[in-house]
Amino acid sequence: MKQPDNNRRPAIAKPLLLTMDFSGEAMMLNDGILDALGRPDQVQIMLNREQKRLLIRPCGMDSFQAVVMPQGDAPQAEIGGRSLLRNIKKLAGWKEDRGRICIGEAVPEYSAVCFELERSFAVEEATSTSPSMNTEADTSENNAPG
Repeated sequence: MKQPDNNRRPAIAKPLLLTMDFSGEAMMLNDGILDALGRPDQVQIMLNREQKRLLIRPCGMDSFQAVVMPQGDAPQAEIGGRSLLRNIKKLAGWKEDRGRICIGEAVPEYSAVCFELERSFAVEEATSTSPSMNTEADTSENNAPG
């Protein structure tokens, strides 16, 4: 019978952080998101207007509005999109052009990552309140993409 390895540390999940830069008109997907999605060649970015959620999932090149992802093992990927960011900002009701950070949840049954826009932080708030971000990110229920 195999004995348990008491020196083994539990795996720590990487946070799933989406940063939106409205002045630079780009979204940054961090390493955690890229890993959760399986580092795909293309993704779809979908908005649920009723629930104010954003869903990112891998897709094929022939999928509607497929976004080609940068290749390689970079720690983050940048996606440009003035129109998409304008729609996100309007949907969420954000008035300022300050950057926003959204904490995502993996949705394995859809091979996707879901973000609740109403639970985002302005970039300045996110850096000054990082201890509370861990509490806010722990939402194991209601993770359906809607």
